[in-house]
Amino acid sequence: MTLRRGQSVTWAAVRLTILTAAMVAGCEVRTDRWLERQAAVDPPELWRVEVVNSDSLPVQLCADTLLREGFKSPLPEVGGQPCILIGEPVETDGGRIGRCASGGHALMFSVKTEGDPSDFTVALNVQTLGRHGYIVTQTRRYTRLGPCPQGWSIGDNTDQQGRKRNNIWPPAWGG
Repeated sequence: MTLRRGQSVTWAAVRLTILTAAMVAGCEVRTDRWLERQAAVDPPELWRVEVVNSDSLPVQLCADTLLREGFKSPLPEVGGQPCILIGEPVETDGGRIGRCASGGHALMFSVKTEGDPSDFTVALNVQTLGRHGYIVTQTRRYTRLGPCPQGWSIGDNTDQQGRKRNNIWPPAWGG
């Protein structure tokens, strides 16, 4: 904003405040209406997610298309720290291979997806790069159960005891 000759800084600040208030007043504040519109365009679905060959119990997750696409492209974590990609992963038949860094460790990972769009498994293999390397593998099974229950929003999920949690999906591959 530029000041015209004779215009005070105070008057310019008042004009800016009025303009900002008018813009904010025009914005939709109620997010529930936005969520309703989003759900009408991309209806969320309830998914069961279980770790194969594990003692952990399955969880349920209410997911839209964007969240569902993430099921097939997990990245590892080290000590709760996300893995930052080093270059672009190489796409393979049914998966991808790449490198990333997390918690001061260089990692190589591969992801393989098998099954149909409503019931599939995703295997994540992680290998540390270095002299004392180790390999960790985890396979998750994703099963579409149908529409999300009444009152559930995208990202709502259950814990392993079946209690609903109102937060976004927990770290996908954490311990």
